[in-house]
Amino acid sequence: MSDPQSTDPTGSGEFQAGSPPPPPPPPPPVSGTMPPPPVSGTMPPPPPAYTAPPPPPEVPAPSPAVPYPQQQMPPMAAPQGGPLAPMGGQPSPLAAGVDYTGSFAAPEIEEAKVMSVIGYLGILFLVPMLAMPNNRFARFHANQGLVLFIFNIAVVFANFVLGFVPVIRWFSWILLFVPLVFIIMGIINAAGGRAKTLPFIGNFQLLK
Repeated sequence: MSDPQSTDPTGSGEFQAGSPPPPPPPPPPVSGTMPPPPVSGTMPPPPPAYTAPPPPPEVPAPSPAVPYPQQQMPPMAAPQGGPLAPMGGQPSPLAAGVDYTGSFAAPEIEEAKVMSVIGYLGILFLVPMLAMPNNRFARFHANQGLVLFIFNIAVVFANFVLGFVPVIRWFSWILLFVPLVFIIMGIINAAGGRAKTLPFIGNFQLLK
C-alpha cells in the first residue's frame, strides 16, 4: 500500500493529496502582435461643442450723394428783336426783315465785311461761302445772296412768261427792279456790319 503523500508530477515539490492542482503557466506572447492596451476605468472627456463665431458688425449703408446745385444763367434777351444764334451756328429760324447783328461777334463781322458784300453779286455768293466757311457772318450773307440769286432767276423767268401776255408785257419789266433793290439793301447791310435779313425772302435758310 502506498504512502498518502505522493510526489508532485511537475517536480516542483510535494503537495497534499486532495488539494487542487496549481494553474498552468501563461502561454508565451506571440511575436508580431501588440498587447492590448490596458482598460482604464474612466472614459475620455468628450470634445468641446462647436460654437459659431459672432457675425461681423453691420456696416451702415452710405448715404446717397447729394448733387451739387448747378447755377443756371438767366436767358439772354434777343438783340434788336432777333433770336440768338446757337454756339457755332446760324440764327434759326430766320424771319424776314429782322436784324441778327447781336448774334455775331465783332471780330468775325470785321473780318468778313468785304466777302459778305461780294456775296450779293449774283453767283458770287459762292465766294464767301467757300473762302470763309468757318465765319458765321460770311455764311449769313452768303445764305442771303443764295436766296436772292434764286429769286432773281425766278423773276427773270416770270418776266419772260409775262412777255407773251398782251398789255401786261408792257409792265412786266418793272419786276426786274425788285431784285436790284434787294441787292442794294444787302450790300448796304453787309458793308455796315449788320446781319439783317432781306424783306419778304430773307426767312429762307439754305445754308446752316
